[in-house]
Amino acid sequence: MLDEVQTNIMIADLDLRLTYTNKKALDTLRKLERDIEGVFGVTTEQIVGGSIHRFHRDPGAIDKILRDPAALPRHAQFSFGNVTLETRINRIHDRDGLHTGYVVSWEDISDKVRLDKEIEEVSERERAQAQELATAVDSMLEVVEAAGRGDLTYEVAIRGGESSIEQMGVGLASFLAELRSSLSVIRTNASAVADASSDLTAVSQQMGANAEETSAQANVVAVSSKTISDSLQSIATAVEEMTASIGEIS
Repeated sequence: MLDEVQTNIMIADLDLRLTYTNKKALDTLRKLERDIEGVFGVTTEQIVGGSIHRFHRDPGAIDKILRDPAALPRHAQFSFGNVTLETRINRIHDRDGLHTGYVVSWEDISDKVRLDKEIEEVSERERAQAQELATAVDSMLEVVEAAGRGDLTYEVAIRGGESSIEQMGVGLASFLAELRSSLSVIRTNASAVADASSDLTAVSQQMGANAEETSAQANVVAVSSKTISDSLQSIATAVEEMTASIGEIS
C-alpha cells in the first residue's frame, strides 16, 4: 500500500536506523543521488539500513528531539548542497500503544526554494529601485520648489542614466542651466537699459533747462520788438508833423 502512495515515505526503528523506503522515495532519491553522494558519501542503495544521523550535523540534538514525545510530530526543512527537503516526522505505535519506530514523509522543494529566493531577490531589487526613485523625485521636487520661490541656486543631483526619471533629471538640469543663462543676459540688458535711462533723464533735464532759457530770451526779444515798434511809431508821427510844417512853410 505504501509503495502506491505518491509521497516520499521512510520508516526508522527505535535506534533511528532506516528500515524501509517506499517506491516513490526511492525514485526521488535516485534523482538526488549525485547531491547525496557528494555531500554525505552515501549511495541510494546504502540509505536503507543506515542511521538517519548520517544526514545531520548535530546527531545529539536530533536524537533529543525525537526522544521527546512532546516534540512530535515535527515539521522541518533539511538542506544540503543544492537540495532542500521539507520533512515531517512522527512516532509509530503498535496496537498496544507502544512506541515502535518513526515514520518520515518528505518532499523535494528545491525548485520552490530557488523560485522563492529569486522572487525575494527581485522584490528586494524593486524595493531598492522604488527607494531610489522616491529619493530622486524628492530631490527634483526640492529643486523645482526652490525655483518656484525664485532660488535657482539648487542643483539637480541626478546625472545620466537610461531610466525615465534619470532622463527627466537631465532635462530639468538643462532647463535650469538655460534659465540661469537667460536671466544673466536679461540682467545685463536691464543694467544697460538702466544706464541708458539715466543718460536720457540727464539729457531731458538739460533740454528742459535749455527750453526755459530760450523762452526767457524770446520774452526779451518780444519786449525789445515792442520798444522798437513804439519808437518807429513815434518817428513816423514826427515825420508826419515835420512834413506838415514844411508844407506850411512852403
